[in-house]
Amino acid sequence: MFERTRDGLPRTNNSMEAFHKSLNTHFAVNHPNTWQAIDKMQRLQQSLNCDIVDLLAGRPLKRCKPEPLWVRRNQAKQSIDLEYDTYTDKIEFLRVMSINLSL
Repeated sequence: MFERTRDGLPRTNNSMEAFHKSLNTHFAVNHPNTWQAIDKMQRLQQSLNCDIVDLLAGRPLKRCKPEPLWVRRNQAKQSIDLEYDTYTDKIEFLRVMSINLSL
């Protein structure tokens, strides 16, 4: 987990949770019939294709705006993680990390 955090890789499966929520939103019913399911999947695919085009064009996704506080905390956590090897006392590292997360 430390290496994933240090390398800036995802630490959770939030992307899968987000896709599942988007899938549920597109369906809007619990048990669609076959034709409804096909139609909803096609609409979802069109939406994802539009998102891909926006990302390739360098435009941010309209519905994906991380909260500024979360972004700042994540950047601070990553900068502290990069300094991990400089701490001889690992308890001190944990204290610095916990202080940062409590701000």
